[in-house]
Amino acid sequence: MEKFKEYIFNSVRTDFSKYLDFKDRANTTDTKKRYIDDLEVYIQDHLALRILIEDYTDIFNKSDLKAFLTSRKSTTAKYAISNLLHFYHFNEKINDSFFLEIKNELKKYKAKKPKELDFLSADDFKFIFGSALELIDDNEKTEKQQLRLILFMSYNYMFEQKHLFNLLWADVDLQNRLIKNVRSTSKGLSQDKFEMINEIYDLLISLNGRTKKNNNEYVFDYIRKDKNSINNLLGILNNRQKNYTRLSSKVNLQKIIRSRILLDLIKSEGKSLIDFYNIFGLTKDTQITTAIKEYLILDKSKMSNEF
Repeated sequence: MEKFKEYIFNSVRTDFSKYLDFKDRANTTDTKKRYIDDLEVYIQDHLALRILIEDYTDIFNKSDLKAFLTSRKSTTAKYAISNLLHFYHFNEKINDSFFLEIKNELKKYKAKKPKELDFLSADDFKFIFGSALELIDDNEKTEKQQLRLILFMSYNYMFEQKHLFNLLWADVDLQNRLIKNVRSTSKGLSQDKFEMINEIYDLLISLNGRTKKNNNEYVFDYIRKDKNSINNLLGILNNRQKNYTRLSSKVNLQKIIRSRILLDLIKSEGKSLIDFYNIFGLTKDTQITTAIKEYLILDKSKMSNEF
């Protein structure tokens, strides 16, 4: 019995992988990998725990399928199981009746569609970086400066929350007005440092003074202790009616980054892309990928309207 279980598992990992390569609609390497990854979770977290796996139909036990497809939220999870079902049906390991039964069972589980990501406009950025933000009282001036510093760093250097939280004073050269690209990799494919714009320099001095800091101290030490601190500061934009009604959408750092990339791509007709890869390196990043996709959609729409 255990040998049969192991045989089944190895079949999924090897023969099924080959089956994906020779389907009528060939899968991309990335999609194929996600199918295999999803099925590995199904094997390890569900099938491997089963005492009885006596034939191929046991692979598609309905209680296991329910547990897997309600906990595994990736968009490929359902299709990985569906492809596996077709694989064993094609190889006559399961009969037509069982194939249709499980195919209908899978219809109960709708794949979760990825959330459509939105973007900020050029007018949004004019307001965000302008001086018209509504404050409750003068005591919020420090919070406004902290918010502006975070937004400027996110917009100019593509810094997300984790980058801001891990930024050390060793990464900041106030004298030469340089700041380390904390996204920089050891492969050397991305630039090491950024020139510090005047707004960021002035805010760093205003919030921290000119006294030299310990290199091991965090620049944003005052907000590192609370993971919600950046969201609380963003609340000045997102949760105040007089501010939020001036914006087309709520603001977060990921949106700042992808919107900046998109607007630069539009302005440069795509020529600025290399500048962003110089910042990000060649590591896969959701924000740059999303911005490129949106730019291509807009560009294609523009070309269609010209004909």
